[in-house]
Amino acid sequence: MSARGRDFDLYLDELQEKMGICPRLPDGYLGGIDHALTPAEIETRFAAVGDGLESQGFTERAVQALRNAGYDAFRNCVGHIAIRPQNQ
Repeated sequence: MSARGRDFDLYLDELQEKMGICPRLPDGYLGGIDHALTPAEIETRFAAVGDGLESQGFTERAVQALRNAGYDAFRNCVGHIAIRPQNQ
C-alpha cells in the first residue's frame, strides 16, 4: 500500500474512533454502528467524517484517481464522489 493509502486509512480510523462510529476491529475490518445512536446522530457523525476527509484533501484525491482511471468523476452537490455513466 502506498504512503497515501496508509495516510487515508490512519486518518479515517482516527475520525471514526473520534466520532464513535464503525471503529476498526482487531481483525482489520470496520465495526458496525452503535444501535443506540439515533438516525440524526448517525447522519451527523458520518457528515463529520466526510467533512474531515474533505478538509484533508482525500475527497479530491479520490476524484482524481478515478479520473486517472478513465472515469468522469466529480464531487456532487452534497459532497459525495460521483461518476457520470459512460455511454454504452
